[in-house]
Amino acid sequence: MTPQAKQTATTFLSSVNFILPALPHDEEVPKLKQLVFTSSDSCGSFGQCDEYLRIAERSEVFGQPQQVIDFNILRGERFNIIGLNTLDRALEHINEIVGVDLGNEFDIPPMEVEKYNNFLAALKDDLADVDVKKEDSQIILDIFNEVVSVYQNGGENGLTNYIKLKLEELHNYRSSDNKGRVSNLPWWKIVAIAALIGIAIFVVVRCFRRNKCEYLVRDFAYLAQGIYYLVKLC
Repeated sequence: MTPQAKQTATTFLSSVNFILPALPHDEEVPKLKQLVFTSSDSCGSFGQCDEYLRIAERSEVFGQPQQVIDFNILRGERFNIIGLNTLDRALEHINEIVGVDLGNEFDIPPMEVEKYNNFLAALKDDLADVDVKKEDSQIILDIFNEVVSVYQNGGENGLTNYIKLKLEELHNYRSSDNKGRVSNLPWWKIVAIAALIGIAIFVVVRCFRRNKCEYLVRDFAYLAQGIYYLVKLC
C-alpha cells in the first residue's frame, strides 16, 4: 500500500472511532460500542482493498510486470476478505440490536429536543465542510436527510432496521464481482456513509434518552472528518 493510502485509512478509522472512549455503556443496547467499531473498521479495510486494486489497474495500463499486478490484486482481495469478516461481526451486533424493541416513535425527551436539533444542525454544518465534489455533497446531504426522516417517522426501531439494511447492502456490494466500485462515488461508499450516519444518530438518540451526551455530541464533529476520509479512500 502507498503510504498516503495507509495514512488515509488510519485517519478515517481514528476520526470515526474517536467517539468510542466517550460512548457510555448502554444496558439496553450493550453491543452499541461493538457496532460502531466493527462497522467503521470494515469500511477502512474496504478502502485499503480498493487502493490495491486501483494500483493493479494502473499497473496493467502502464504495462508493468504481471507479478506486480497479481501482487496488488491479491493484497486487495485479502483486505476485502478482512473487511467482510469484520462486517459479519457488525451484522451480528445490529441483528442483536434489532431484536430489542426500542419503540417506533420519535422518543427524544422534550427537554432534550432542542439539543438534539442543535446536534443535527451542527452535524449538517460539519458535513458541509467535507471537501468533495458538488454531486457527492448532494448525495451526502440526501443521505443525512433520509436518516433523520427515518428516525422522525419510525423511531429507534426504524433507525436500527435502516442501519441493518445498509450494512446488508454494503455486504452484498463488497461480495459482488465489482465490489460496488461503480460511479464517481462508489456505490459501496454511499451505503457505508448511510450506515455510519445512521449509527451516529442512533448513538446520539440513545445518549439523549439516557442523559449522557455532554462529551459525545461534541466529539461527533469528527464523524464528518471520518466521512471525508472515507470518500477519499481510493
